Amino acid sequence: MVNKLIRLYPARWRERYGAEMTRLLEDLAPLSRGARLRVGLDLLRGAADARLSGDFHRPGGAARAVGVASGATVLGWLPVGALIFLTTVTFPSRFDGIAVVGGFFYLMAFFLAIGAIASRACPKPGAWLAACAASGALMAVLFNATYAVIDNAYLGIVSRDPETITEFRASGMTSMRDFINVSLEHQIIVGFVVCVVIGVLMGMVGAVCAAERRQPARV
Repeated sequence: MVNKLIRLYPARWRERYGAEMTRLLEDLAPLSRGARLRVGLDLLRGAADARLSGDFHRPGGAARAVGVASGATVLGWLPVGALIFLTTVTFPSRFDGIAVVGGFFYLMAFFLAIGAIASRACPKPGAWLAACAASGALMAVLFNATYAVIDNAYLGIVSRDPETITEFRASGMTSMRDFINVSLEHQIIVGFVVCVVIGVLMGMVGAVCAAERRQPARV
């Protein structure tokens, strides 16, 4: 059973040390159950260290960098979605300024991290650029979709915002739902451009810094 834990290690680690580790575990087979449990825990910690270090991963291509960055973007969107819900539904119009500033700095830090992740997934700068642009575009899509869902699902709350009411009356439209959806459509292009630009700029900074840190120190 303990031998199967070797499969948790990266492929390059298994190629280099797998046979040796297998023989060692076979020699440890007569140990007590408690000792084998401790060995198993050590193997789990070792597998986690090997995967987190990145030293035993094969460099991937642009597709891998884009895929990894996209997956990280979905996770990174979760705090953004929660913030939008809080400022739109739970505490409407109370923390708009703080939310805008906080969200902006969060996105800057987030895209720095995306760049670092992309640089680990692929060593080619062109792949970093593609991954950062894809991350920015995906974040824009998720951002706008979140607003669209929340504004329509909680129309009764959103429509009570004084600024929204003023703009609605000035628009000459007769349906608040239509007004909100039209307003969202007008924001899509701006939001898309902003997210992609920030994603590329901050992401490339993060990628370059991460790549430089992995370079061996020069004497």
